[in-house]
Amino acid sequence: MRWIEAIKVRALDEARSIEEHLTMRFLEKINLECDEEGLKSASILKESCGGPTFAVILQWEREVCQPTLSRLGAWLTSNLDAYGITRHDVWIEHREKSFD
Repeated sequence: MRWIEAIKVRALDEARSIEEHLTMRFLEKINLECDEEGLKSASILKESCGGPTFAVILQWEREVCQPTLSRLGAWLTSNLDAYGITRHDVWIEHREKSFD
C-alpha cells in the first residue's frame, strides 16, 4: 500500500527561522531514520507566494492493513509545534490515473 504523511506548519513568527530548522533538523533526522521500513522519499515544500506556511511530505510504501502516523512524522510534528500551528495527516491513495 502507498500513502503519504503530510505535516503542515503555519509559522507564527519569522518564516526564516522555521525554514532553517526544517532544512537542518529534518535532513539530520532523515539520515538517522532512513532505515525505517517503507520510507520512499521525503520533501520540504514552501508556500509559492512566499508566505509562512511549509509542509513536509513523507512518501511510504509498505504492506500494512492501515497506514498510521510514523515515528518520524510524530517527531517532526512535535518539533515544529514550537514554530506555529501544525497539522499532521495520513493520506492513502484512492485512485490513480497516469497521463502520458
